[in-house]
Amino acid sequence: MLLEKRIYQDYINAFKARNTFLKNVLGFLLSEIKNKKIVLKKEELDDKETLGVIKKQKKKLEETLQMLSGREEDKNKVQKEIEVLSDYLPQQLSRDETAKIVDSVIGDIGANSMKDMGRVMKTVLSDYADRIDSSLLSKIVKEKLNA
Repeated sequence: MLLEKRIYQDYINAFKARNTFLKNVLGFLLSEIKNKKIVLKKEELDDKETLGVIKKQKKKLEETLQMLSGREEDKNKVQKEIEVLSDYLPQQLSRDETAKIVDSVIGDIGANSMKDMGRVMKTVLSDYADRIDSSLLSKIVKEKLNA
């Protein structure tokens, strides 16, 4: 089942169960998916495109969470929204797993300076784009190449 269809089905189930919070989060996500379809002039998005929309929304929510200071009720709501979106994303690799992959790629391509950072990033992201946090990857690559 396409990820978009799964999200839609979960939206319908939340609607039937009168789960207003989940219905609102998924409804907003579905509208963002629809906007992406309009931009791309497509009838359906593939899973990779849908994941891109989810990641973008999750990142916006994380930025919002950083800006909320002292308002615990709002922070909790945003955190719950992030958790809902995270359920649709593949399991992210840990820092240790990412570091092992970076070490392997650096060895394979013979990277030895910051000039090679782009090649290392491109190689890792080509294989693990859906499961790796690019900002974490960037930090690890910088640490390894500067050492």
